[in-house]
Amino acid sequence: MKKFDRQPIRAAAVLIILLFVAAPAAAAECTPEQGQLFIDQGRFDKAIREFSGVIDAEPTEVEGYRGRIEAELLVGRYSDGCTSPRSRA
Repeated sequence: MKKFDRQPIRAAAVLIILLFVAAPAAAAECTPEQGQLFIDQGRFDKAIREFSGVIDAEPTEVEGYRGRIEAELLVGRYSDGCTSPRSRA
């Protein structure tokens, strides 16, 4: 009987695990402070992305939503600031 090489399967499993671990870590790097700095600099699209990352990392906290709404209003996306993020997904 031919012996099965398990090394490619192990490598694939490690890669999948790393992808699941790394994705939340990238979102965790977003901070309300950085988002507010982007707003202060007039970089509203970057602020929206930053606050969206905050929301992804902490969906029950208000600061991400508050910042994203502020940035959307400042960039002129009035209806986006008033709608639920779930309805935009």
